[in-house]
Amino acid sequence: MNKGLRWSLALSVAPATDLITLDEAKAHLRVDDAASDTYIENTLIPAALQGFDGAAGCLGRALITQTWLLYLDSFPDSGRAIQVPLSPLQSITSIAYVDTEGASQTWAASKYIVDNEAEPGLVTPAYNEVYPSTRDQLQAVTITYKAGYGLTAATVPERIRQRILIEIADLYEHRQTAVIGVTGIAIPRQPDDLIYSYRVGVIG
Repeated sequence: MNKGLRWSLALSVAPATDLITLDEAKAHLRVDDAASDTYIENTLIPAALQGFDGAAGCLGRALITQTWLLYLDSFPDSGRAIQVPLSPLQSITSIAYVDTEGASQTWAASKYIVDNEAEPGLVTPAYNEVYPSTRDQLQAVTITYKAGYGLTAATVPERIRQRILIEIADLYEHRQTAVIGVTGIAIPRQPDDLIYSYRVGVIG
């Protein structure tokens, strides 16, 4: 992804709603009492979600709408598209850069094209336009964008939500990687057939 360019991501605005609620998790776990509520809500749900959502997730996706910052040390060579991590890309909020004189500039939206149907999303100069020149420095380009299926949990494919619930249950049932007195067996933490079709491939 963005081969030849050093890039990094930072979460700017987290999702405004929960993908998995405490009540949903407890129903899946068949837990009726409130004794484990704090543990389930503050530990298990975030731990499971992190494995599938955002930059740390195995899917290469943002699930509920969130805002990210993509940092590049420069624009790519002419003719190459910028690949925007974390599908589905909703929109580009802004593209800022440091010009050759060291001044902060914003690349006008009329000068580039966004393909948010591609996975990952793409940004290229518009017809007869070129990427701006930047100062030779780290994080010379900052792309602010929104990604995710939508504003509510209902917009996220149910297969993904069910896989996360399975992960929550796995974490709840296996709170350590080995059972005392038994040969240690590592508990797998990887995507399976339920969500393979949603995984965004890494493109060079």
